[in-house]
Amino acid sequence: MNIVKTRDGEVLELLRTDKQGSSVYATPNNPNSKTKRLNKEGVGYEKEAIKNLQSELGIKLRVQRSIQVEGAFGVLKEVFDLKRFRRTSTKNVKLELILCAIGYNLAKYHKKRYRKVN
Repeated sequence: MNIVKTRDGEVLELLRTDKQGSSVYATPNNPNSKTKRLNKEGVGYEKEAIKNLQSELGIKLRVQRSIQVEGAFGVLKEVFDLKRFRRTSTKNVKLELILCAIGYNLAKYHKKRYRKVN
């Protein structure tokens, strides 16, 4: 029996390996539990991503990104009044968002270019 412990402290028991090479696990002592698929390659990528995110550079980039993204969406929502999309299909919603993003970038460019220097 192959038993694995997850980060959350959950104990899983190996049931089988499927055709794609993923290992299928289930919680022992609970026959009605849902199965979980773990791909060794995916687990390796997940560990590497966690290591990168917890590094000093990763923390700095996450903080910087969160500030930038929230500010941009705040401007789009308040200044551009983009609280709801006016189109319905995915293609038209994407086009509307792209047009708003272009407008946002042009406004930033115009403000930066014609800023008065004291």
